[in-house]
Amino acid sequence: MSTTTTTITSAATIAPPPPIGFLKSDPRDFTWSFAGEPHAIRRRQILEKHPQIRELFVNEPLTFVVVIGIIAIQVLMAYLMREASWPVLLVCSYVIGGTLNHSL
Repeated sequence: MSTTTTTITSAATIAPPPPIGFLKSDPRDFTWSFAGEPHAIRRRQILEKHPQIRELFVNEPLTFVVVIGIIAIQVLMAYLMREASWPVLLVCSYVIGGTLNHSL
């Protein structure tokens, strides 16, 4: 009578799968940072050093009008491009749409 021994390996000891496709590293490889938000920290430091800058922190009412105008241009471009060929659509999307989106 022979005895067979089965070894069970826990999931923690199994090596992770190799990187997927074109990725150079494991997609689960990342770094957590528990430091505070850098922009808020920097803003606080600048205000402590130069309190007169606080006067420049105001709401600009014209921003609303500019944003509505940009969105209106994007909607108009979508309407005008409804029957455009693919090359024209791609160029307009990249140049005009990319510029407008970046300005938002």
